[in-house]
Amino acid sequence: MITVEGTKREPVNISLVGVEYRALPPKFLAAIDFGAKLKMDSDNINEMTEEIRGWLSGIFGKKSGALIYDRLKDSSDDLDLADIFEGIKLMTQKQTGNPTT
Repeated sequence: MITVEGTKREPVNISLVGVEYRALPPKFLAAIDFGAKLKMDSDNINEMTEEIRGWLSGIFGKKSGALIYDRLKDSSDDLDLADIFEGIKLMTQKQTGNPTT
């Protein structure tokens, strides 16, 4: 018998442009699915923003996800979606011990 134990995802603390959050790194397939949905929904801004909100809630929890989304919309806040993607990349590297490309 072959047994695959899997890798347990552990919550991590992450600082996004000066504010600390607790996050659960996304599963790999969830990240791929999110990217595909953003590409498909790029013509429908409402669907795209709902995908982003849902994804943030899944990683950071409902309360923090909503706060992060509000920061993304705030033109005076330097946090941008690219910063979140970089944070997720770093969380994945910490979780797996492997650099992502």
